[in-house]
Parts: sequence; C-alpha cells; structure tokens
Amino acid sequence: MLQKLFGRPDVGFGRFYKNQTYHHAVLRALNQVAAHGADVSEVLQATTQVRAGDAQAWYAAWTALGDRNLARAKATKDQQSRGQALLRVHTYYARAEFFLPPHDPKRPASFDRNRKAFYEGLDTLGIAYEKIAVPYGTHHLNAVLYPAPAPVRAPLIMFCGGYDSTLEELYFFLVAAARARPTQC
Repeated sequence: MLQKLFGRPDVGFGRFYKNQTYHHAVLRALNQVAAHGADVSEVLQATTQVRAGDAQAWYAAWTALGDRNLARAKATKDQQSRGQALLRVHTYYARAEFFLPPHDPKRPASFDRNRKAFYEGLDTLGIAYEKIAVPYGTHHLNAVLYPAPAPVRAPLIMFCGGYDSTLEELYFFLVAAARARPTQC
C-alpha cells in the first residue's frame, strides 16, 4: 500500500533534505539534543514546511521556534526547565540566521539574541564559565573557560571550532559531556 502511495518501499528516508547543506544544518541542530540544546520533535517541526534554498522561510521557522521556547523559559519557575529552554532558544536562533545572506539586516539581532539566551541559560543552570580574551598578535581571540565542577581538579581541554561554528555552540559538542564526567578526565 505505501509503495503505491509513495512509489517506494516503506523504508527510512535517511535524509532531511536532498540538499546537503540543508540536511547538514538539521543534523547540526540535532547534535545539540544530548546536551539539552535542542529537542528532536521541535527540530523536525521547524523543517517540515521549509524548502531547501529558501533562506527567509528557514529563518522564519527557526526564529518562531526560538520565540516559542523563549516564552516557555519566561513562563516557568523551574530553574532547570528554564535553563534548558534557554539553551534551545540559543540553538534555534543560531540555526535561524545560518542561511541568511551576509549583509541581511536580521543577522546582527539574531546573533545577539542567540548569544544572550545561551549565557542566560548557563547562568540559570548554575554552570560556571568565564569569557576570556586570548592575545593573538595585536588582536585577541574570544574564548570561554568552563572550570570543572568543584572539588574536582581536571585537566584543561582546549577545543576550537571550525569555519562556521560559534564559540557558544562548542558547549554542546564537548563541554556538557566533559562536565558530566569530571572524574574520568
């Protein structure tokens, strides 16, 4: 029956988009799930009506998802639920701006909103961090130091992002897992 409807056997699709860049952007958001920076059903909801190549529709869908989570964060009194909602807000606003053209006027505000939500989320969850400036020639590189939870003394792990990563999203790739296992470092 399904093969008649869809013209293929009932097997998983394995991709969110045929377009590799859009597919990767969805996977990137899903990567944050384990560290409470995204929710699978919310990510899927954001992508269901967006066609690959439509940067403005992508922006609108992910921004709306961030806005809904921001409203949830403001409405709850539970610190953990609020902090985790704010981390999701960060992810969704960051994903929203990803495909916008470099000089789109929505970009700066979206970037500011995602960073604000991230640090507010960490503060709400009681996660210690320190923003630092690392000297680099006549300039500096921004960095974030996440100390191991006391009383553990753990080695320093340095982790750098790549071409299009943000300083804040690196938390979800490594920091959250390292903080959950401080005695195993």
